[in-house]
Amino acid sequence: MTIASHILEMLERAEEVWRAKSPEWKRKIGRWEAWQTRQKNKERLAQKTATRKRDPDDEMLQEDEYQSESLFDPDDPSPQFSFAGTSAYAKEDLLADIGSLRWTSTPDFLFRALRRGVAVHHSGMNKTYRVLVERCVSSF
Repeated sequence: MTIASHILEMLERAEEVWRAKSPEWKRKIGRWEAWQTRQKNKERLAQKTATRKRDPDDEMLQEDEYQSESLFDPDDPSPQFSFAGTSAYAKEDLLADIGSLRWTSTPDFLFRALRRGVAVHHSGMNKTYRVLVERCVSSF
């Protein structure tokens, strides 16, 4: 487990430095924060305009325009600091499976590592965690 924790630490540290210095990350966070503000305003106005008829085309354009911001989560590992793919094992499924294992004695760093595509598997580990690792690997 020492190797996995070392790899995780290196990835997290490098990501932290990159996020602190990257203009790309700052722009992405700015767009996401602006989207959040618009969503909150949209929710407030929805109550006032519930009876007013809207043009469905306008609403569809607005939702498509902000689709990338709605899927963005600043707490997710940045792709350049992760070995995990999201096409084979959906993020929501992985998070649900990890959530179901929080009660076990599995160290937290193993869950953080798993979200980045770094896994540990040996017979001395919690069986439920090992099964999760096997599901992740078999989905690639």
